Amino acid sequence: MTSWFTPEKLSQNINPWTWFLNLKDNSSSWININYKTNHSDTEQKIISEVAGYGMQLDIIEHTILLMIDFIPKDKLSETQKKQISEFQSMMSKINEKKEELRLKRLSPEGLNSLIEDIKFVKENYPEKFPAIKNKINSIFAEK
Repeated sequence: MTSWFTPEKLSQNINPWTWFLNLKDNSSSWININYKTNHSDTEQKIISEVAGYGMQLDIIEHTILLMIDFIPKDKLSETQKKQISEFQSMMSKINEKKEELRLKRLSPEGLNSLIEDIKFVKENYPEKFPAIKNKINSIFAEK
């Protein structure tokens, strides 16, 4: 039985190269998630213009963590306490992985890749380069 809020078809590409290849049909992914929806155009517009599923989940997860702080723990069953603990543990592990990846991007190899990308923009899209340069300069400006 399908309810009004359950999509009949839903598709999201989980492929870090999609941005690079600028694929419009989401057909060349390592992992595809497909559900049925009557409004795939709406889903695609939301994902591309508002927030992808990762960002949506991140906001939901952080909101849940915030709400957990306001729950009177003495009124919860042991099962409920365990579920909250499991959720908090999962969020902790997710955040550890995010930090790992952020540090990897800031490693010498990651920075070299970023520098190459900036050089590419400077050489091939000189009209876009000043915005990048200004943003970088603003980070290191003396205050």
